Amino acid sequence: LYTYYQAQQLMNWAAALVFACLCAGGAAWIAASVFSDLYASLALEPDHGLPRKLSQFPTTGPGNSWGDLFWIAQVSDLHISKFYDKARAADLEELCRDTLAPLRPRLVLATGDLTDAKDEALTSSLQQVEEWRSYQAAVNASGILAHTRWIDVRGNHDAFDTRVGDARDMFLRYSQSKRHNTFSVTVTVGARNYTFVAVDASPKPGPKRPYNFFGHALPSDLDALEQGLAAAAASQHVIAFGHYPAITVVSGRSRSGQTLETLLGEHATVYLCGHLHTLFDRVRPMYALHPAGYLELELSDWKDHRTFRLMIFDHDLVTVVDVDHRAWPIIAITNPKDARLLVPHKEPWGLIATSTHIRVLVFSPSVPESVSAAVDRGSPIDCAPAADRPADLPELAHLFVCPWDPRHLPSGLHQVSAAVLVDGAQHVYSQQFSTDSTRARTSWIAAFFLLSDIKLFVRLVFYILYSLTLFYLFTPWILPGGASRTILIGVPMRLLAYMRRISQISAVHRLLLAVVLYIIVGPWFIGELVSGQLGFFTVHGVVSGGRLFPTPFGCMQGIFLLVFAIWPLLLQLGRQLTPLDPSGTRSLGTLALYAYYVLAVVWQVTSTLEVRATYGTIALMLSPAKVGLMALSAALLLRSRRRSR
Repeated sequence: LYTYYQAQQLMNWAAALVFACLCAGGAAWIAASVFSDLYASLALEPDHGLPRKLSQFPTTGPGNSWGDLFWIAQVSDLHISKFYDKARAADLEELCRDTLAPLRPRLVLATGDLTDAKDEALTSSLQQVEEWRSYQAAVNASGILAHTRWIDVRGNHDAFDTRVGDARDMFLRYSQSKRHNTFSVTVTVGARNYTFVAVDASPKPGPKRPYNFFGHALPSDLDALEQGLAAAAASQHVIAFGHYPAITVVSGRSRSGQTLETLLGEHATVYLCGHLHTLFDRVRPMYALHPAGYLELELSDWKDHRTFRLMIFDHDLVTVVDVDHRAWPIIAITNPKDARLLVPHKEPWGLIATSTHIRVLVFSPSVPESVSAAVDRGSPIDCAPAADRPADLPELAHLFVCPWDPRHLPSGLHQVSAAVLVDGAQHVYSQQFSTDSTRARTSWIAAFFLLSDIKLFVRLVFYILYSLTLFYLFTPWILPGGASRTILIGVPMRLLAYMRRISQISAVHRLLLAVVLYIIVGPWFIGELVSGQLGFFTVHGVVSGGRLFPTPFGCMQGIFLLVFAIWPLLLQLGRQLTPLDPSGTRSLGTLALYAYYVLAVVWQVTSTLEVRATYGTIALMLSPAKVGLMALSAALLLRSRRRSR
């Protein structure tokens, strides 16, 4: 019924339809896989279930006495540097001496990147003993260790160019913890225990920058973490802390099949971390409740923003407040607690509805002259100092309470505000709360970066771009001759024409196929990823010490390699082998293409020089995907130019 040409057209349109369906299905699968946790977090329905450990929590709500109220502190991303901003260490000592020591928190958690570990040019990475001594001296000289236990864990900078236990492992010599891997500390308040579990996801060994941006939780690490978390089952709360946000950790599985995410979801109430610097302080605060059941709180850095955190436990309701250095007073409304911080299955949120007093905790060198609280648009109520103040409390801590009756409040979110008058200046602090476990929304940007599976997203983008590259290279064989003149939906005709021209030089075409296939199977460069230990980098991760460390950074680099090395080469080869259209030689599109070529050359040169600066001359000489690809590209372009002439 159809001529051959019409049949060929029909077949190509059918292929296009199948291709479009696959793309749509792939996009849906990407959305479901990458953003499933994000979508789940946006379903903020009130949770009317009972906490799993209800019998362990207090049965009466917060009242007008101090009770078993205590607090801890957290600092992160100190980046003590030998070359830049030397005030970081001096300010840290001041924080410890003038703020934290008088506040006397039960613990101080330093969650990684204690030192900067870079050279003056910020290109190479190495452990600087002067930085570690400055960090140690700042903590020791401040006097904070007299009343508070300081616990530190490694960040990626603290693991730059290290092997566990060797002379370059400064963490074991100069940190306060002096230990790697998982360990826990228990704080006892009255008859209750609170367990704090360290999560060290730094690579072992630790390669030079930048290939340890993502952490690794090995099966042995997860086995130890599972044991530590299980041992803390009787605690009121389990607080996990580490450097890497959970989404930046490439997790294996424990013997029982658990990942880092599932372990935290089963056991931990809160996970404290740093690393992302709250996206250069663009997203503050950076909080997210994981569908697995734990609250993740990323802290802004000390490096540039001089931020620290107080975590307060009041009748087992957990409150956090992120504070800028030298900012007084510090105000925290511990009841009713901030609705952004509710963890419905892990804390006794029902105590808010049965409590008798609003509680405002004020840390100030001066005694507040007055404190008042108001709910929604109600009139302010004067607060009075709480009764039964323990004798060993620091002088800076002041708890004020005022009576309230939350039983008449409708369901949903409400607002509570506290006005504190100190030294003649009034400070107002407000937050949303609920009595039925309704959670307030946090920033969608924070939720995106803490809940979306960025690792999977990067891999999918790379493999989609890689598949498209292979598709174009195989097109002359799949649709030979005149058949390739028919355009598939979404496939530019000019690119198909370029591939046909390239395929006419069989040796060049096969060599390009070999190059693209090598990207997925071969090492990109070989060198000392850790000093004194040869390794190599592939799209799948870093191989060092006979061990593969999977990292999405390989796929991230692969995306740039395709976009700024392979694609410009294919385009220019096709253009040189295709007769020019005189009317289009000065078109806007041609100028944009030349700008693209300039960007591609700049990226190739800078990325190649970065390999030399970071990993040395050997890595530069043994870099098939850097120097080798640039040399091959130049040779192919010269050959195609001669042929076109």
